Amino acid sequence: GAVVLSRDAARTLAGQGRRTILVTTDLLTEDIDAIIGTDGLLAAHGGRTSHAAVVAREFGKVAIVGCPGLTIAPDRQSCRIAGHPFPQGADITLDGETGQVFAGHVPMTEDRPEADLAQIAAWRAAPPA
Repeated sequence: GAVVLSRDAARTLAGQGRRTILVTTDLLTEDIDAIIGTDGLLAAHGGRTSHAAVVAREFGKVAIVGCPGLTIAPDRQSCRIAGHPFPQGADITLDGETGQVFAGHVPMTEDRPEADLAQIAAWRAAPPA
């Protein structure tokens, strides 16, 4: 999604139909509305149980928190991730499983273990032993 560095930018780009990723130093209470409207969250501070991570998970969003290589420019028009510059609106891809951030749009696949899911459904439907 597109890097957004403020709540206003998140609303603007989402209103244009773009997928967005809120990039922030810390998640503030007033940022929760922005998370709801974005596709992901990248935060410099926090851990798996931090407020940012918990809120993002509650809304089914990908969240990478505790990213020490993330800095945001004082004018909030760009950021640097591991030393690489990204202007607001540039596309990045978050891998919530590994915590990696990729430049640009990386096609993702989602594997669904259909046979395993069918077996679990059968176990649920079976009468108690």
